[in-house]
Amino acid sequence: MGKWRGLPSWSAMVLVAVVAMIWLATTSFPILDKSQIVSSAQLQPVSAGHELIQTIRAPKDTISRVDLILGNPYPGAEGELQFQLVEVIGPETGGALRLGETLREVNLDTSSFDYTTRQSFEFESVNVIPGSTYAIRLTSNDSEDTAVRPRGWPVDNYNGGRVYIDGEATTSDLYLGIFHNAGAGEILEKMKPWRPFPLNRSFFIVVLFLTGAATFGWVLWVVAGGQVDGKGENPSEGEGAPPSTILPGASAAGKLPPAGPARP
Repeated sequence: MGKWRGLPSWSAMVLVAVVAMIWLATTSFPILDKSQIVSSAQLQPVSAGHELIQTIRAPKDTISRVDLILGNPYPGAEGELQFQLVEVIGPETGGALRLGETLREVNLDTSSFDYTTRQSFEFESVNVIPGSTYAIRLTSNDSEDTAVRPRGWPVDNYNGGRVYIDGEATTSDLYLGIFHNAGAGEILEKMKPWRPFPLNRSFFIVVLFLTGAATFGWVLWVVAGGQVDGKGENPSEGEGAPPSTILPGASAAGKLPPAGPARP
């Protein structure tokens, strides 16, 4: 019977391992593909009636997040910045830029951050063509006094595009980071050159992860009241329980007989 009493521990281990395997197979993580990290210059405010566009070259076949550095001159002031990822359908010739379909759109409450901070615009992963040009378009209905001021670099430091202000090409670039979502398998492959043997084998990593998950399930089972010796949850019951102590003259139920008359 001991092996059957030990079954709940194995059930907990298998359950946690299965949940961990499903999580590992379905979860993705943002991976930085391209960046322009110089942000010492403050560019024109994005206010009502104006737009700022940064063209980019898609580094992978999907984009799921773009990071920018934004300055807020009046923290707490109500406002909203509209971020759009847009197709570019015309070549960047003669300073002209032809935009196509808006692929993704995110609205940022500008009262949600203070002064100059890095903001992440996350959205559902969108398929793009690697090497093709796309545009990050920023617009707002805020006044110029309270409008957000993106930060970047006045010299063309990013060879994948440039900044356009109200349709006019500049030599500036925004601070930006372009991300795509990657599963565990892709991340392991990306890290492979830096992992020593046997950690450079994805199968070994997965087995190690599931073993750790199963061990964690066993620990949860023990903490929840399971017994490591398979004797049941109550150590006072069943085989192996310590013998009961019965007082002299007491019954098995633990009751003493009624007291007799007192001696003179």
